Formats: sequence, structure tokens, C-alpha cells
Amino acid sequence: MTPTMSRYSWHDTLRSATHLPKLQAYYRRASANTAILHHREALRDWKLVVKKAPNDATAKLRMVETEKVVKRDAFLKAIEVDDAPSAAEGLDLEHMIVDPSYDGAKLEKEMTLEFIEDMIQRFKDGKKLARKYVFQIIVAVMDLVKKEPTMVEVDVEEGHEITVCGDTHGTSPHAYLQMLC
Repeated sequence: MTPTMSRYSWHDTLRSATHLPKLQAYYRRASANTAILHHREALRDWKLVVKKAPNDATAKLRMVETEKVVKRDAFLKAIEVDDAPSAAEGLDLEHMIVDPSYDGAKLEKEMTLEFIEDMIQRFKDGKKLARKYVFQIIVAVMDLVKKEPTMVEVDVEEGHEITVCGDTHGTSPHAYLQMLC
């Protein structure tokens, strides 16, 4: 819509309205609030303008558009998630004590083949890792993942295919189902 058309419809509204000064104020305030992205406030005024001037097509259109924006904003706010601080942030791994009954390989600063082989065997035997080592592994993985790019480009040779599986929510059946499809 051109500014000229908008002005004409505004003048038509003014001629048909009984409360000209008040209507004009609501219209201007609604336009201003829309321009500065105060959509809720603008919607209140657009509704008043439409109520007082039901034949104003421009005001109706702007009210409908503003309602859509208000609904969209409410939806986005409803699904918004604040990044909660990581539980790993407060861990003092250096001073964490390993239970004296733990009989497996020790995890120092970095994983060794000996530790990994021992960990696998412990799991096969139904044993657990020391809590300190579990936390060390989790923190190390978190550090690795944070350093990785969120998007990776892969070149695939012509005539070959690549299947990307993701978002399995930690459940094997979802992964198996994706691979079968």
C-alpha cells in the first residue's frame, strides 16, 4: 500500500468518525507503536480504531497484521529456553576423592589405551567407574563438543551417497528406525 492510499483511507476515516481527535490520536499512537515494535500496545490502539471506524480497511489490515506479530512473539517467548549453567561448572575435579574400594585403572589428565580397555572390561563385568572419572570424561567431551563447528561440510564423490542420522534423542530404536528408512 502506498503512503498516498493510506492517507486517503485515513481522511475517509476521519470524515466518518464521530470522535475525530481521539480517533486520530489512537491511529497515530498505533502507527508509532507499530513502528517501534511495541506490538501489544499497538494492537490495543488498532482495535480501538477499528471499533470506532469499522470501514477503515487500512486500520483493519494493520490490526490483523499486528495480531499475527503478537501471536508470533508469544509463541517465540513460550518456546524460548535460557541457557542454564552447566552442572559441570562448579566441579572441583582435582580435589575429588576416588573411593578407596575402586580397583580399576586410574584416569590422569588424558585417557590412555590402558584406561579405555579397563573401562570396557569393567562395564562387561557389571562394574562401575569412579565418579571422579565419569565427571572427567563428561567435562572432556563437553570441551571437545564446544570446540567443534556446528555445521560441517562434506564433499561426496559423484555417484556416491551419504546418509546423515541425527536427533535420535538418545534412544537406539530411533536410530535403528532412521537407518532402516
